[in-house]
Amino acid sequence: MNHLKKVARKIHKAIGYDITVSQALGAIKLEGEVGTWYQVVKAGKIAAKAPYRGVINNLQVPFVDHLIERKPPFSDHKLHGKAVDVLIIGGGVIGCAIARELSKWELDILLVEKESDVGLHQSTRNDGMIHPGVIPKPGTLKAKYNVKGNRMFEALAKKLNVPYRTVGTFVLFERKWLLPVGRVFCHRAKRNGVQGVRQVTLDEVREHLPYVPDEVVGGVYMPTTGVCPPYQMTVAM
Repeated sequence: MNHLKKVARKIHKAIGYDITVSQALGAIKLEGEVGTWYQVVKAGKIAAKAPYRGVINNLQVPFVDHLIERKPPFSDHKLHGKAVDVLIIGGGVIGCAIARELSKWELDILLVEKESDVGLHQSTRNDGMIHPGVIPKPGTLKAKYNVKGNRMFEALAKKLNVPYRTVGTFVLFERKWLLPVGRVFCHRAKRNGVQGVRQVTLDEVREHLPYVPDEVVGGVYMPTTGVCPPYQMTVAM
């Protein structure tokens, strides 16, 4: 209960609204009304830091039109009673990748998607960055598969005829006292098996980024970061 009261106080201080904070199924539950959608998101982020399994965010914003669930204009019952070996719900990049992989076997596979095409949500609403694998916590499956996936991506893109470039990324520092953070990045990259990550000086940064501000004192270079068009990749899958 102390955690719940603490979260309620933090949310009130951040957004200026008193809301009901309770526990449900091991998660923290938020209920009540706030003034804007931004406040819904802000309260959810605060609650997510509490030691619970997750957040059930049931906060409401009055006077905001609720989205009406879209339904197809007709129903032909074509799939009624049909049995398949594998049913995949959702045509994002993961659902499409699963369908593509399973198509290598003699299986009856059905992928269902509520929109008019695949990849109309999160899978294509991003910058297409193929992360190198430095950020995930060392020793986790996320770290393992992030690095493994990064190494596989160029060959996969070539096979699917999807544009792909290895461009690398920089983390830049504007204060000298932040430079030791670069060593932390390099150590984490080494633990995760990310190759080529190294600290760089301002002159080295300018070899790649000539217009970087004078305030920059150095950074960390991660050469294995790539980019690809996410919509094309989802469709190709």
